[in-house]
Amino acid sequence: MKLVFAYLLALALAITVTEGIVCPRDYCATANCTNVTEEECEAQNKSYDPSGSFCGCCSTCLTILHEGESCTITRLRGEPPTATCEDGTTCQQVGNSSTYECQSTS
Repeated sequence: MKLVFAYLLALALAITVTEGIVCPRDYCATANCTNVTEEECEAQNKSYDPSGSFCGCCSTCLTILHEGESCTITRLRGEPPTATCEDGTTCQQVGNSSTYECQSTS
């Protein structure tokens, strides 16, 4: 029984460490950003995010997903998103499945 408890505790700690990404102090001061402008994103038919990179240090362009398109929620894992749902929609779970889609917010 003690072995099972020790195994479960080690597993919980491993998950906590890998899923709990924290930005180091002054990380952005050393980030090598290739900042993009809002105009550059619009020219690519993408959405501008002024702090869309890891730890929010750099601006990025995000692919715009339309209603019904597959999406993912990455912020919970610490990864910056590469896409965003179009205005008026949000990334929502489809029923009880593991699938997420951009769905209307109204």
